[in-house]
Amino acid sequence: MVRYIGVGEESTYGTPVSPTRYIDILRENLVFNRGITPVETVYSRDIRKYVEGKASVTGSIDFTVEPENVGDFFKWVLGSVETSGTEPPYIHVFKPAESIKSFTTVVVSEQLKRKISGCLINRLEIESALDIVTGSIDVIAAKEEKDTESYTPTISNLAPFVFKQGTLTLGGSDRSSYLRALRLRINNNIPTDDLYGFGSQYPQRIVLRSRTVECDLELSFEDTSEYDAFLAGSEVSCNLKFTSGNYEFEIDLPRIVYKSDVAPHIDRREPLRITASCQVLYDSTSGYEVALKLKNTIPNY
Repeated sequence: MVRYIGVGEESTYGTPVSPTRYIDILRENLVFNRGITPVETVYSRDIRKYVEGKASVTGSIDFTVEPENVGDFFKWVLGSVETSGTEPPYIHVFKPAESIKSFTTVVVSEQLKRKISGCLINRLEIESALDIVTGSIDVIAAKEEKDTESYTPTISNLAPFVFKQGTLTLGGSDRSSYLRALRLRINNNIPTDDLYGFGSQYPQRIVLRSRTVECDLELSFEDTSEYDAFLAGSEVSCNLKFTSGNYEFEIDLPRIVYKSDVAPHIDRREPLRITASCQVLYDSTSGYEVALKLKNTIPNY
């Protein structure tokens, strides 16, 4: 039996649904904790009683960023998607919203199928270095069950995006040849304890704190453009775009400010490099702080 996961968007938080997309991932680490709490009393040194407290499923899913396997994750971490086009290729723009949707994940392996409901994406990280573009999501979910359903998965055979397909525009200038890595982090800052209420040991609602978006830029130090912008406290735009035939993936950050480490550090005769830490800010003209864009053959998400 092959290994894969299937995902489907839930209409009601925590109510399982069948998969609408099947994904070939790198690895998963989703762990169900029943909330077993020992009761310590005065009668004996032995633990003789326990209760089941707050149960949850937490962990991560790692994947390669391919043209048609990541759109659902982008929608569920940010909250909204706008799709244009009446025939392939379609253009999907994923933007932040005030609320996010939950989803069900089935994890299929040789001996076991697991159904995990009430999944929320707390954090998405995308990394593009001199290699394949990869991503990871941190998940907070409500419940796990043994799955007895049968599936016929359709797995995309498209290759992931890779560094040679990318172009970086930074502050309006092409800095593609200087880029060594970009790491983007989108965090929904879910307050886990606030998901619970009386009457159930499982999370019952979706609650979010403020969204935070950050990125790190690792660049060859060829001139002082980024350093000068850092010292001046200037804001710049950042756009990283990958093109593979008719498929595209784009990260658009219209407004960032460098926080630290924009000067190269000297180490023997090693090449000069910087790893600039950046805060991503809301841009009123664009109407977002971050947008993730896909061009592919999927009609809707």
